[in-house]
Amino acid sequence: MSLDKDNTGPHKPQLQAETGGKKPRRGLRRLGLFFLLLLAVLSAGLFWGWQNRAALLEAFASDYLSGQGIAEFSFEVEEAGFSGVDIAALRIGPAEDPTFSAERVQVRITSLLGGVAGLSGIEVVSPYLRLSYDEESGLDFGALGPLLQGSGESGTQGGVSFVPPLFFQDAVFEAQTPLGDFRLGASGDVHWQDGTLRLALEECAQLDLPPELAWKGVPYAARVGALQLCPSEGGAFVFSPGTGAGEASLALASFPFEVRREGVRRAFAKGQMPVLELRVENGAPGARLDWKAAGGQIALDEYAVALSGIDMEGSASLVTEAREGALTSTFTLSGLAVKDKAPVPRFAPLQLSGKGTLQKGVIAWNGLAQSAAGAPARRLETRLSAQHDLSKNKGGLTVTLPLTTFAPGQLELARVMPLLKGHITRAVGELSSKAQLSWRDGKLSSKGEAALRGFGFSTTAARIEGIEGKVTLASLIPPVTAGPQRLAVGRISAGIELLDGQVQFELEPSGAVQVQDASWPFAGGTISLDEGAIEPAAPSQGFTLRVRQVALDKLLELLALDGASGTGRVSGYVPVVIEEGKVLVKEGKLKAEGEGVLAYNGPAGEAKTGGQSDLVFQALKNFHYKGLEMTLNGNALDRLTLGLFIEGANPDLYDGYPFKINIRTEAAFAELLQRGTVGFRALDVIREQGTPAP
Repeated sequence: MSLDKDNTGPHKPQLQAETGGKKPRRGLRRLGLFFLLLLAVLSAGLFWGWQNRAALLEAFASDYLSGQGIAEFSFEVEEAGFSGVDIAALRIGPAEDPTFSAERVQVRITSLLGGVAGLSGIEVVSPYLRLSYDEESGLDFGALGPLLQGSGESGTQGGVSFVPPLFFQDAVFEAQTPLGDFRLGASGDVHWQDGTLRLALEECAQLDLPPELAWKGVPYAARVGALQLCPSEGGAFVFSPGTGAGEASLALASFPFEVRREGVRRAFAKGQMPVLELRVENGAPGARLDWKAAGGQIALDEYAVALSGIDMEGSASLVTEAREGALTSTFTLSGLAVKDKAPVPRFAPLQLSGKGTLQKGVIAWNGLAQSAAGAPARRLETRLSAQHDLSKNKGGLTVTLPLTTFAPGQLELARVMPLLKGHITRAVGELSSKAQLSWRDGKLSSKGEAALRGFGFSTTAARIEGIEGKVTLASLIPPVTAGPQRLAVGRISAGIELLDGQVQFELEPSGAVQVQDASWPFAGGTISLDEGAIEPAAPSQGFTLRVRQVALDKLLELLALDGASGTGRVSGYVPVVIEEGKVLVKEGKLKAEGEGVLAYNGPAGEAKTGGQSDLVFQALKNFHYKGLEMTLNGNALDRLTLGLFIEGANPDLYDGYPFKINIRTEAAFAELLQRGTVGFRALDVIREQGTPAP
């Protein structure tokens, strides 16, 4: 009875066997034949399935992707075996604009029975991923979104629950953002676990930035070349698409850059940025950035200043929910070299250090600046305080110099401010100052004040000492005073010597010193400088000294002329021209105001030379003058020609017969400066021939 057709039930063969019949043996043969046939059919099915495994996998993967909500995709399974699967030409998204594509994907399998859990890794060759970001919708993965978010109907909820290690070569990632399009080329590996993506770079990645970076509300735009992002120690990018949280550590190689102000062609800043070490963390409250910077060279051409040797670190945080003041930062500057690049340097190289903050769009910084000028133990140090409002494009800098002592060979003013080199040397004394600079939309303004105590310096034509007082400047670049300024000047030596004077002046934008009042007490009267402009940098400059009410007896005392005496007062003027280090007197004239007496009874008058000179000395023993004039011409630092004209009579000689006496002599004027201002050695004059009036 055939097993196929016997309907007596399952116990009939057993009953026949028990009765000892022969039919059960034939049934066993038929059953074995059935199993052999079934095995053959199964083997044939397995063989067919193995032969068509690639097509089956393609169909399975297509169903899976469709079930996850992926609408457009294509791929080709080239090889499938026990060790893994090779996929070529993978694309997710529209053919003309895919979100993701790869030249080749190799899936490595450790166990077929284990299903997905048996995957040991996926290697992707030349993958391409495009995503976008904006403030309203956040990060958008395009056609990949349904797969990452698990929005399909295949039963996987809450996103991808497991992704094996992913290794990628020559990958390109593109991101569209409000700042522009970014492109990153890299190789590395990706691990996905518990909804968190971890990316580690194999080597430095190249980041291409938009042609110009501009931030909303910030009137600056940056142009940056390609960036080299290098993995730092333990550096990996960790990101959770579901929460938006992430972190990354990397080093950014030095790169060229340029920053321009809105509407201005000339670069505000350009050069080579320092090497940066960055660590970024992003979470629900916002993002945090910790960084260190070293090296670099930056040129601020608008201000003719160069920065280099940057040593800086800091941190910044961005609160994503805040509308205003979202970005805050603190930073510490350990070192920064500042060099003046103006054609005529304004200051010596500086080293800066300090600490700063960024809050509500305002950068604030406080620190120190140390000048390279001066002996190591006497470096000039100033305190700095600065701030800049990014949104309003305005800011300011305050520079405070505490009371500082200048001395040759230790701390020299001309080395601190090279602009003064060749004009001022051998500065001594104490100086304190405060300078304030402010800027807005590229326009710079400044003001300041300085206090001097016992200050002195030399110029090519004079030595000035004992300066006391305070000067207020309405502008520092160029130096311009805030109205008339008054200083006490202890001593001026410029061929003539002036003591204990007062000077009122103004500094003009051209650099000229507009003298309004400058006077010194002298011999019972005064010597003053006529109102006018002095050009310190001019090759030639002139001014006029005005002599007023000088007592003749005081003048003779200052000249230390034995046997000379007189009465009356002398006034006049002395035009002076300074050029090539010479102090030239041009037609100076002093004249007695009214009548007086001039008497000489010194040793020169005792000598008997005969002729008119004896008569002159007799007349000068008690000469009552009605007129007295003195002329001066020549180099006050070398030889000066003196002329003396007196008119009058000696009542004891010839019954007061009138005389007109003209005397002219040339002498080394420097030798005549013994104790006064304007002087001459009267002996040299008296030795000349006198001419009595007829």
